Amino acid sequence: MKSTGRFTHTLVLIALLTCGLIIAPALALGGHRGKSPALQAPAAPAPSSETPSTAPSSEAAASTAPSSQAPSPETSSSSGPSPEAAQSAMVPFSAFTPPVEIQFGPMANDDEFELEGAFVLGAGSDGISPPTEAVSLQIGTYSMTIPAGSFQQAGQGSYMYMTGNTLEVEITQLPGGVFEFQMEGQGLELTGTVNPVPVTLMIGNDGGSAIVAALFE
Repeated sequence: MKSTGRFTHTLVLIALLTCGLIIAPALALGGHRGKSPALQAPAAPAPSSETPSTAPSSEAAASTAPSSQAPSPETSSSSGPSPEAAQSAMVPFSAFTPPVEIQFGPMANDDEFELEGAFVLGAGSDGISPPTEAVSLQIGTYSMTIPAGSFQQAGQGSYMYMTGNTLEVEITQLPGGVFEFQMEGQGLELTGTVNPVPVTLMIGNDGGSAIVAALFE
């Protein structure tokens, strides 16, 4: 019986040891699995760390909101000044005399004009520089703009622009702050121009306008 009891006891011990070997790894694995959430816990705030990343996008959307608004006068002026803006920025001549002669031709684009006069810069003027400034002219229904850099120096204080036989312009500085200008154009279209004739001359931001009685030939 003792041997049987010892055999039985041995079987029980073997069974317990076997169970212990099986349970121990299971506990070890269970403990490892139990730690897995803890190891992943730092990754859990990842979504919260991404939450601020959405804030800039909302701010970016807010920053783009003004683009849907009508452009301010300053923004619209960066694409080219309106006539109103040009008039408000213009420094008017203190004196401007632009007598003009007009001759209508028998065909389209066959009209001519001759303009000789003088002007004096206004008190707020910073001077003129025909070689580096645009020059614009309007006579009745005809208008044109000579781009900056088109005039060439033709003498002391004298600047000239010519384009074939169509247009010739000369601006000369005289003593006493007076400027003389001579302009001749042909092969142009002046249809619809009648007395009194509006004449406007702009050199850079300096300019003058007058209503004159033109001589028609």
